[in-house]
Amino acid sequence: MNFKKLLLIFISIMALSSCEKYIGYGVIMLPEEDSNLETGSLIKITKESRIREAWVYNSEEEEHIEIKKWRVEFYKELEDAQKYIEEYKEYKDYYVIVNTNAHSMRIKPTAKANLVYRLKKDQRVKVIGRTAEKEKIARFEGYWWKLITDDGVKGWSYDSYLSVYNNDQVIHSNVTDDGPEIHEFFRNVWRPKYFWEMQKSRNIDLDKFKAKFKMTPDLDNKEITISMPDHYATYKFTEFKKTGANNYILEGSPIQLDFSYKGQVIVIYSVDSKSYETDFIYMKDSVVNEIIETEKTSRKIKYNEFLFGGPVFNSRAYGEISFYEDNKFTWTNKQNLITKQLLTSNASSEGKISFDIFLSQQLKSKYDGVITFDFGERQELTFLYNFENNGVTFIYVPPATIKDKVVETDDFYTPIQLFFTGSL
Repeated sequence: MNFKKLLLIFISIMALSSCEKYIGYGVIMLPEEDSNLETGSLIKITKESRIREAWVYNSEEEEHIEIKKWRVEFYKELEDAQKYIEEYKEYKDYYVIVNTNAHSMRIKPTAKANLVYRLKKDQRVKVIGRTAEKEKIARFEGYWWKLITDDGVKGWSYDSYLSVYNNDQVIHSNVTDDGPEIHEFFRNVWRPKYFWEMQKSRNIDLDKFKAKFKMTPDLDNKEITISMPDHYATYKFTEFKKTGANNYILEGSPIQLDFSYKGQVIVIYSVDSKSYETDFIYMKDSVVNEIIETEKTSRKIKYNEFLFGGPVFNSRAYGEISFYEDNKFTWTNKQNLITKQLLTSNASSEGKISFDIFLSQQLKSKYDGVITFDFGERQELTFLYNFENNGVTFIYVPPATIKDKVVETDDFYTPIQLFFTGSL
């Protein structure tokens, strides 16, 4: 065999080995939550994993990626897969919300077909197809919708008790009777549920518990304003529409309302492409203002205990603390705090006092409170404290034991306790 023939054989072998082989093509029906794939997208399938019931494909960034078979419509020929993508395109962003419990899902689009699944009330299910013609069943006249559940069951469901959406726009719903809850909703101003939780625990975080944080529905002007500590938005809507026994949407806006729990409303919305699901409760403005003023008074009383009980406190080991008006302090001879690496050597000797850290329920019977010394330049020290007959005891609180502004425990690995005498 001459050199030319050998060269041609070698090139042919290399060409064949470099060609990626596919056993078929898949159309994504329901991608995994953390996947970069979109519903309706095409993948080239290289292998089948029968043990794990998965297809294997490659992406531009990664090879040998597995996806469960039920998430994919499989085709041997590319032409067939592309044809299905065109047919499916209309339903790419469709989903249904189920308006009753135990709604039937059947193997075929007929009432006599075998049952494959019972849908739950308020369940959200992906649409992957629909019958071409409507069918009249009892008092309803509607389509059969082909669905795929989050656990991989496929089947057909009649739209008698389904609300059908394209993105967030209602395409169909047989729910029409408005309940009193929606009218009550528009009559009131609503507060984040954490207002009630703070009130119940008596841990009022004044950074989050402010009169301006609320949801204000305005039916006359067809708008709703949501003001929260980390976002603010106003939405215009055209009308409200009931989509379930306890569910409504505000058409023309991304807002969905859920009144499943008495005395509160769960609001689903988005701000700057970020989705939120927030619980709101009704709380009168007068109650909100009273709680804020009560908390401010409580903090003032706590500070006055130091101001009038000292105002100067001394410790042989940790120096001298002086308390002044307007929550100001000075702390001199604090070298041991620096030695224990609680402060740096350039920490100021003066600063501001605050009481915005709280005791957990199990610690409230053990301590008088929590105090924070702010030295500026991001140097703060927080202590549990108890007043004694002739002074005050501070126990240093490591930042890692503070969660959501609450001291969770006093079981510290190396407790640092400071005792100061004063004229109590």
